[in-house]
Amino acid sequence: MRKLVVLAVSAFVVALLAAAGCGGEENPPLDSDGDGWTDAQEEDAGTDPFRADTDGDGYPDPEDPDPLDPYVPSPSLTPTPVATLAPTPTSVPTATPKPTHVKPGAPIAQAVLDDCSRQFVGSSDQVIGASAYPSATGQTIYLPFSVDPATTMSEVKSLGEQFIRIVMSAVDVPPAKDLGPGIYSYVTYVNHSSGLLILEGRKCADCIDMTWL
Repeated sequence: MRKLVVLAVSAFVVALLAAAGCGGEENPPLDSDGDGWTDAQEEDAGTDPFRADTDGDGYPDPEDPDPLDPYVPSPSLTPTPVATLAPTPTSVPTATPKPTHVKPGAPIAQAVLDDCSRQFVGSSDQVIGASAYPSATGQTIYLPFSVDPATTMSEVKSLGEQFIRIVMSAVDVPPAKDLGPGIYSYVTYVNHSSGLLILEGRKCADCIDMTWL
């Protein structure tokens, strides 16, 4: 009888421990926005645990050197001085790259972006050199280019929008009267021929117009 009582008490204690979760597997740390940082890490960093990209600059919080500043690009993507390309004679028509209409994150052929750069350089005597390359996440396309120092700011802005339209026609959506929303975000860096950065422009994927900084 005594053994039966001991066994019954032991079973009752085991049942209580199981109900309390003792001995079970611990739940993983909560990551509400799925960006790789736990909610506790988000709180320590001051970022939003429900937004993978708190400052909306195209970089997930864990990859952003300053996840609270939308105007700080990734150091690895900071544009280097643009190599000067030989201008294509304007009398020779440049073939427009065939639209690929790829999905965000899918690899973008660098050869297509190089063709867009050459077409842009050949479209204006004010453009000295240009290049195009995607971000590490594949969601943003960077378009650094250099212009003649005599180019006015209004002309620089017009050229920046023209460059984006050329690239959009190859990898995003056909150009229109307005830039319009599309698949990718774009960032332009404009330098004088000396390499001095004079203007930066951004267009998010859902935006119609450029934002100039």
